[in-house]
Amino acid sequence: MLTFLLSFWLLLAGGVEPKVEQIAGLTVIHVSGTPREMGKQQGELLRDSIKSNVALIDPKKFPTLDAKAKARVAAWPASLTEELEGLAEGSGIPLADLQRFQVAEIPIPGRSSAAFGNRTLGARLLQVATFEPSRPLHAEMILVVYHNPNSLRYVSATYAGYLGSFVGLNDEGISTSSLEVGKPAEDASSAGLSAPFLSRLALAEAKTLPGVRTVVDKYPRAGNWIMIVGDGKVPAARTIEFTPAKIAEFGANDTSERVAPYSGLAEIVRRSNQFVSKQLAAGTEPSDDNIKRYNEITELFNQKGSRPGSIDTIHSLRKIAGESTPATVAVVNASELALWLGTVGGKGDNSVVGVSLKDLFAGKALESFAKVDTAKKPIDPETERHAKGTIKPVHKNESSIPELYRMTDEAFTYEASPDNVGSGIVRTLIKIPSPVVTPHEENNSVPIELFRPPGEGPFPYVIVTHIAGGDFELSRFVATTLAKGGIACTFIKLPYYGERKPPGIDIKMLQPDVEIASRSMQQAIKDIRRVIDWIEAQPDLDKGKIGICGISLGSITGALATSIEPRLTHACLIIGGASLHDIVWESAEKEAKEFRRIWSANGGTRESLGEQMKSFDPVTYSDRLKSHVVFMINASQDESVPVVSGKALWEAAGRQRIIWYPCGHYTIVRYIMPALQHTVKFFKAWPDRESNVGVEQGG
Repeated sequence: MLTFLLSFWLLLAGGVEPKVEQIAGLTVIHVSGTPREMGKQQGELLRDSIKSNVALIDPKKFPTLDAKAKARVAAWPASLTEELEGLAEGSGIPLADLQRFQVAEIPIPGRSSAAFGNRTLGARLLQVATFEPSRPLHAEMILVVYHNPNSLRYVSATYAGYLGSFVGLNDEGISTSSLEVGKPAEDASSAGLSAPFLSRLALAEAKTLPGVRTVVDKYPRAGNWIMIVGDGKVPAARTIEFTPAKIAEFGANDTSERVAPYSGLAEIVRRSNQFVSKQLAAGTEPSDDNIKRYNEITELFNQKGSRPGSIDTIHSLRKIAGESTPATVAVVNASELALWLGTVGGKGDNSVVGVSLKDLFAGKALESFAKVDTAKKPIDPETERHAKGTIKPVHKNESSIPELYRMTDEAFTYEASPDNVGSGIVRTLIKIPSPVVTPHEENNSVPIELFRPPGEGPFPYVIVTHIAGGDFELSRFVATTLAKGGIACTFIKLPYYGERKPPGIDIKMLQPDVEIASRSMQQAIKDIRRVIDWIEAQPDLDKGKIGICGISLGSITGALATSIEPRLTHACLIIGGASLHDIVWESAEKEAKEFRRIWSANGGTRESLGEQMKSFDPVTYSDRLKSHVVFMINASQDESVPVVSGKALWEAAGRQRIIWYPCGHYTIVRYIMPALQHTVKFFKAWPDRESNVGVEQGG
C-alpha cells in the first residue's frame, strides 16, 4: 500500500518512482524530484557501485585533490551542491570523499564526433563518443534518467556516483559529449565547472545550440575540456573548447582544423584529446595518436556512397576498437531521441543497448522496448529501408474490384534512400515502378516521399496527393504536419507531374482528350494501390490503418482511390468534388473553359461528357465509397470546384462529416491551419463510420 501511494504521489508530482534496471550489462536508473532527492535516490539505488568507484580515488595517491575539490565545489550552483549532499545521505559515503571523487578527472583516451546532413542516413544528427579506459573507474558507464519536473528531462551517460555527464541527450534533441584535454595549456585546478558538469546543466536548461553556449558562458569554468554539442531538430553540431580563461567555438566546416587530410569538412565536427584552437593549444601540435583518432572517427562519416545510421556506426566502431582493448561507446541519434551505450572490443559480449528517450520518460519497462545489438545483424529500421528490395504483393478478392483498376500479384522492385530529417521526422525518397506502362519512360516510375514520425511505430499511414497546379511544397507541408501528429505519410506524384513529365512534350494528366485523361486517372489509382502494396511490406507501418488525404485534384483522385481500394479505410478530402462533368461545365478555371470550348466545337454536350467521364468519376462508385470513412472540407464559395460538385461527392460518400469554410477555392488558404488541425485529429482518432457525421460551419 505504501509503495502504491508513493507511486501515485510521484505521478501527480510529474515524476517517477526511483528504480534501477539492467539489460545486457547496462545499468539504467530513474530519479526524479528536487536535486537533493535525485542525489539521495542515486545513492540508495547504486550504493555498492558508488562505494567501489570512490574507493579507487585513494587520497594518499592524489594528495592535491582535497584542495582542488574545495575550490571546484565552492563554485558549483546550488542544484549540484544539493544533489551531492543527497548522494552522500543516500549512499552513506562521507561528503568529502564524494567531493574528491567529482574532481578526480583522469584523462581517458577517446574520440568524439557529430555528423548530419549528407553524412548520415536520413540526414539525422548522430553523435559518437568512445572512451578507452586507462583505469578500472572507467570500465563501465551507466545511464541516469532525470525526470526533474522543474527542468527539461534528459539522459546522462556517466559513472556511478559521478554527477557529471560524459554523453547526454535531452527531450528537446540537444546532445552533448565531453573529452578532457590530456596536456592542459593552463592550470586545471582553478575553481569552476568542468565540461561534464556544464553538460549536465546544459541538458537541464538548453533547448537550442545557442542555449548550450549560454550555459557555458554563465558559469566559471575549470580544467581544459572539449565539448561537442548538437541539436537533433535542426540538425547541426558545434565544438566548444575551453580553459578556465579562454573559450573557442567551431562549426562543422571550420578551415582551422589542423588534421590533414580532413580539414574543413562540411557537416562533421570531431575531436580527440587535443585542442584545435591555436590560441588554446598554445603552439602545440596534435600528437600522432590524436591524429590517428581524428582520422578514424572521420572515416565513419566520410565514405563515398555510404551514409551510416546508428547501427552502421556501432559496427564501424567495433572495427576501430579491434579485439584487444575494450572501449565504452555511445552513439546518440539526437534526431530520433535515441541513445546507444555499451562496450565494443576486448573479449566481452560486445553488447550495445539502444534506448528511446520517449519510452524511458514514459516509464516503460526497459526490457519491453530496449534493443540489443551484438554485431550479428542490423536492427535499425531505416538501415533496412536504405536499399533496393523486391515485394511480392497478394491481392485478395481482386475480382470484386472494377475491371479497369484491377491489379496482378506481379512482384516489383523498389529503391529507398533516407534523405532528410527535421524535428525528428525522417524523409525517405522511394521509387517504385508504375503498374501501368506508358510510351513515356519518365512516367513509368512513381516517386514517393515517405515522412516517418519519431519512434518505433507501427504508425497509422496516410497517402498525400497533390493539387492540379503541382504545388508539391503544399503536399509536403501537409505530410509533415501529419507526421508531427504521429502519422506516417507518403506524398506521391501523379502521372505526368514533376519528374514524370516527359521533356518537350505537352501532356497532362487532365486534358481535353478524355481518353488520355481516363488512362491517366487509371494509372494514378493503380499507382496508389501499388504504394499500398509497399506499405504492407513495411514492419513499422500499421497495415490496418491506411488512409488518403488530397486537396483539389488530389481530393478527386483520393475519392476515386478510396472507392476502388478496400485497404484505404479512411479519407480526408479537401475542396474536392464528384460529377466531374459538372465541374468541367461550371468551373471558372481557364482550363475548364478551354475544355468546354473544344468539346462543344466537336459536337459534345454536358451529358455526353458525363458519359465519357463515368469510368473515373467517384459518383459512379458511390455504393463502394459509402462503406469507407470519409471526412470532407469544402469551400462554400468555390469557383473552381462548384458547390454542386462538392455536395455530389458528399452525397456519394453517404453524407458523412463535412466542414464548410466561407471562402473560395484559393482563398481557403486563410483557413489552412485549422483545416489541417481537423485533418490531424481525424486521422489520429481514426473514427468509425457511425461517429463520422455532421455538417459544420468553419470559421
